[in-house]
Amino acid sequence: MWERFLSMSSKSPLLLLASITTWLPIIVAVYGRKKLTLELKILLFYLIVYVIFDICEWVTAAAKLHNAYLHNINESVGMIITGWLYFKIVESSPTKQKVVIALTLITVLNSIFRFSWEEVAGYSFTLNKAAVITFVFLHFHSIITEIKVSNILTHPPFWISAAFLIFACGTLFIYLFWQYTISTTTQKELYRLYFSIISQTFICIFMILLSIAFWTSKFSKQNVE
Repeated sequence: MWERFLSMSSKSPLLLLASITTWLPIIVAVYGRKKLTLELKILLFYLIVYVIFDICEWVTAAAKLHNAYLHNINESVGMIITGWLYFKIVESSPTKQKVVIALTLITVLNSIFRFSWEEVAGYSFTLNKAAVITFVFLHFHSIITEIKVSNILTHPPFWISAAFLIFACGTLFIYLFWQYTISTTTQKELYRLYFSIISQTFICIFMILLSIAFWTSKFSKQNVE
């Protein structure tokens, strides 16, 4: 198994880098744990769950076991936590909270009915990314209309939304056309391009931006009017 792990890492170093980068926001969060708001605590929970599934995926891949179902479960659980996170972020608007709840329920139900053990559930992932993009724009609308943030660059929820927006937009079309990009019938080189390179690059960016969100938590109280 260890030899298999080393072989996978050498062939797709971005996969390993993305997994290592996942620990960065967790380390920053733990370091500044006394300053964490409820939103950041929910985000930390999201990352811990993500890491657990990531480790499981590495172990099963190293053991040459099929693990697409882990990717699908991880996405569904992550979507529930993301919905919870944005329910808190847009708490100033009950209408927006209802939209978040409705979209979260729709995506979760879709994931259940379209669940696959053998393939990445591309259509479910696409719907999830579209829902997350909607969550982000709901939050950005709140920032613009409520004008409660004095410095947006030291406002943790801004960096959270920036991270989710870039990640969702960057990977949306990979999952929208999953039959040609990451399915079991996709050519090996194309699969490596879309999953092992493009997708993992966006994961690295995602984690770096979330690290900034945790780092700016020390300014959160003095930044909101």
